[in-house]
Amino acid sequence: MPVSIQNIPSTEQLRDSRPKINANFDALKAASDAQESAITSKANTADVNVALSQKSPVGHTHGISEIANLQENLDAKAPSSHTHSIANVSGLQAALDGKRPLVDDVTAQTTTTRTLAATDAGDLIRCNNGSAIAVTVPTNTTVPFAIGTEIALSQQGAGQVTVVAASGVTINTPITGVAVKTRVQHSVIGIKKVDTDTWLALGDLATS
Repeated sequence: MPVSIQNIPSTEQLRDSRPKINANFDALKAASDAQESAITSKANTADVNVALSQKSPVGHTHGISEIANLQENLDAKAPSSHTHSIANVSGLQAALDGKRPLVDDVTAQTTTTRTLAATDAGDLIRCNNGSAIAVTVPTNTTVPFAIGTEIALSQQGAGQVTVVAASGVTINTPITGVAVKTRVQHSVIGIKKVDTDTWLALGDLATS
């Protein structure tokens, strides 16, 4: 079949279209280079698998020995369920010593003399003897009762109970010139410490 020479570009047409062809080629090459660079910059599957193999699963566990210093720190802790003696709690015994019992003791006194002791703080001492009973209040140096301490004394027998102040101790009483003593059988009197060596007498005191 004969070819029509009308469809063949002329030399001038080919020369004029060359810049356009070159531009298209350059554009295609730039796009190809960009695509190759993008592919090259992607992580290699093998490298990704290696990196993943060095990681732990999100849900995993550790033994105590696998955590640095954990066992040492646990050994230095007390069990969550444990007890302490009073001596293990700093200052507890001293705090308890400064408290009165919830229920005051009742102490029996059957002899005719008694010197108050630290354990008498807050107590009721029931004195029972047919003869007079003398109860001595010691100095603060001898027995350091806390200020505010109260001690009660009752006369259960025929013997009258007299409170005697040791040398250096003052017992203030509302009845001038009369010793601090019970009025009759079953009278209850008390003393309350108001200063270092000063006490206040109160209760059913004798008036003569």
